This record gives sequence, structure tokens and C-alpha cells, in this order.
Amino acid sequence: MEYSPTVIPAMTPTPYFSFLLRIWRTPDPDGACWQASLEDPRTRQVIGFGSVEEMVAFLRRRMEEESPPASPPGTGT
Repeated sequence: MEYSPTVIPAMTPTPYFSFLLRIWRTPDPDGACWQASLEDPRTRQVIGFGSVEEMVAFLRRRMEEESPPASPPGTGT
């Protein structure tokens, strides 16, 4: 499969998040458990998660906070 990066022009004020992602396995009586952390490279704040699912839920919430509200149907915008 060929990789083709998406180039975003520098003048486009596109909101984005940047995180350093760490994922690791920890022993668990019921089997291995995956945990994760995200580090903000600007602030060095690290947020830990007990599961990958918790991390994905966090990222979804962050994206929803930054998304503009949806226009009501029929408004044309």
C-alpha cells in the first residue's frame, strides 16, 4: 500500500491537537490489559488511561468540543 500524506496549507487556521501517544501492556489476572497515555508536547501534561477505549473516548470528547455546532436541517449552511 502506498502512503500519500495530506498537505495542509500553512495559512489555513485549522484547529488541531498534538499528542505523544504511549501504549503498553500490563499483567492482569484475566489476561493482558492495554493502557495508554497522551502527552501534550507544548505543556508536557500527561493524561493516563486505564484502557485504549478510555483514551479514544477522551479524544472524541476533545474533538466534539472543537467542532462547530451542526446547522439545523434545511438552513442551507
